[in-house]
Amino acid sequence: MLLLTSFKKTLEERIKDKIFVICIIFAIGYFIFQLTLPEIHNYLSTFYFDKISHAAFGYVIGSFGYVFSSHYFKKNSMNLLFAIITVGLIGSLKELFDIYYSHKYFSNSDFAANYIGLLIFYIRKSKK
Repeated sequence: MLLLTSFKKTLEERIKDKIFVICIIFAIGYFIFQLTLPEIHNYLSTFYFDKISHAAFGYVIGSFGYVFSSHYFKKNSMNLLFAIITVGLIGSLKELFDIYYSHKYFSNSDFAANYIGLLIFYIRKSKK
């Protein structure tokens, strides 16, 4: 029950961040777009929409992981480590999905874009 309470509390905290809401809408919307219209998705990927969606995804997952772990760990470094691991694991799963679904390769640039999103969150957080 403690895990669900922390999850709910984290979600309530993150929803207050406008950038988080914009990123989650963009990332989920783009993912649905990728599934339903793959030809147009492939065309838009040439304009770096895919990298922007990965950065938005990294921001959402990384910030959520950071805030979620802050309910358990008081050290800033532990929260950042948890966010880095979370982005890495979920980003890897997304890349495996891309390999299976679109028969492409594991994209290091997509993986790096996930971490750029986490970096954007951490820079914003450190300025507050």
